[in-house]
Amino acid sequence: MRKETIWLSLARFFAQLIWGIVIGIGVIIAAPFVSIYFSCIFFYNKLKDVGEGWAPTVWVGAWIAPLVVIAVFVWWPSPKAVHHAVRKPAATSTVKAPSAAPAPKPAVKPVDGLVWPEEVKGAVIVPKMPLAATGSGALTGWTIVIDPGHGGTDPGSGWIDNIAWKKYRIQCWEACYTYPAAWELSNRCRALGARVVLTTYSKTMEAQPLPPYLPYPLPRDAVYTDNKSSVNASRLGSRVRIANAWKGKKTVFVSLHTDKSLNEGMRGGHVKLDRRTTAITAIARLIADEFGRKYIRKNGKGKIIRPIDLKGGNMVTNPNKNLITEKALVELATPSNDHDGWMVRSFEDRSKLLDIVEKGLTDLAKEVK
Repeated sequence: MRKETIWLSLARFFAQLIWGIVIGIGVIIAAPFVSIYFSCIFFYNKLKDVGEGWAPTVWVGAWIAPLVVIAVFVWWPSPKAVHHAVRKPAATSTVKAPSAAPAPKPAVKPVDGLVWPEEVKGAVIVPKMPLAATGSGALTGWTIVIDPGHGGTDPGSGWIDNIAWKKYRIQCWEACYTYPAAWELSNRCRALGARVVLTTYSKTMEAQPLPPYLPYPLPRDAVYTDNKSSVNASRLGSRVRIANAWKGKKTVFVSLHTDKSLNEGMRGGHVKLDRRTTAITAIARLIADEFGRKYIRKNGKGKIIRPIDLKGGNMVTNPNKNLITEKALVELATPSNDHDGWMVRSFEDRSKLLDIVEKGLTDLAKEVK
């Protein structure tokens, strides 16, 4: 044991001993009629016969003895404490101890119990369109134009989901989920032999999936894939312009969104077409039929939204502007309903929603020869 450690242990012992004595005296003064006091009186009376000269000494000793016991048994440093006593490094040592790693930042920082999506910063490098096929299959020879809903200055519809077991809420936005969904759908179509054109692009598309109790980042960096300008809510015509550049017999336009209802009891995925549509497109019919058969319309609580809605206006499916024959705006779910909200946030369940869209595309390819 080093010399410094011995002196430190002794100093610590005497400091604790003195403190124990002070505490003991305080206890005795504050409670003069407790057991220690009566013990002293008892010993004093019993030892009177020893002699008048010895009686005061015995009386004082009877009072001091409890204090010593308190100091020894309560405040004596344990062997482990002495072993781990703080020691100064040797003066001749030149080796520095490694600094402790900084504590990781918590993944969630609720503000007044609400967690907001993070922002994605940095330049956007847009991949060249179209994205080439990575395999062959049911969609070989087809061009799929995928339009991620909203983005840029337009976050889309918003809702707040309660994460009960985490004891906080998260602010969700439509664009946080339509962009990752569009990227996953594009990968699926490319694997089946199609070439894919994205109308907009954001770095958030290719980010790793997050657990459903964390909000996805907002694609505020989204740009149009033809001229690289920032996505703006008032420029729906830019999406249509990109789509029309790829029109053809084997071209399909699919715009991905999530719906929001003022009635939280409403739920279900469905298809929207512009009110100027004179005939339901085949792709809209096929996807709507799949929504009618799949589990989203069988699970959860709430009234099912009709599978095809023709009330929308000023939409990317406007037949007078969007010249692609097969087109549909797909509302993957109605996340204002708790059940649908979870499905949108969960990567696994969101993938099942995309199964419906993929099935509609492959069924269309079978119908159109």
